[in-house]
Amino acid sequence: MKRQNFSTVVILILVSILLCGCGGSHKEKTILEHKHVFPEQKWNRFQEFKHQVDIKDTETLYGISLEVVCTPDIQTDNIPIVFSIYSPGGGEAHTLSTIYLNEKSSFTGDENSSSDRIILHTIYPARSFTEEGTYTLKFYQKVPKYDLIGVKSVKIRMYTVPE
Repeated sequence: MKRQNFSTVVILILVSILLCGCGGSHKEKTILEHKHVFPEQKWNRFQEFKHQVDIKDTETLYGISLEVVCTPDIQTDNIPIVFSIYSPGGGEAHTLSTIYLNEKSSFTGDENSSSDRIILHTIYPARSFTEEGTYTLKFYQKVPKYDLIGVKSVKIRMYTVPE
């Protein structure tokens, strides 16, 4: 009888180890992260950013987000972003996404504070890629003014979405 209990405990321990090992593979993994700093705190309308990323897994979902750091006296309520993805086979996908600067859920910190605002904005919460190979990601802001004054930096981040 004691031998049977010992065998059950050993099996439970092995199953627990196996489950813990499998769970670790479903964590979010950063694929791309790059921060663009604007030394003069202005983002020109025609300044676009391009990044290349190699996709080897077409079954995984990927999230893409931008983090914008701006001064509290920025002269706009929102920043329209044109985001494009170019596939290895020549396909293109374009989306217009708007970063709302006054939306409480979109930034960290106190909105009445004199410190910088950090706005987190998701472009794609979960996007699949149909081909393996090198993709080009491109984005730029489309505010009507030539220079958007009050932007300190913008960071792009691409990551795997946990199942």
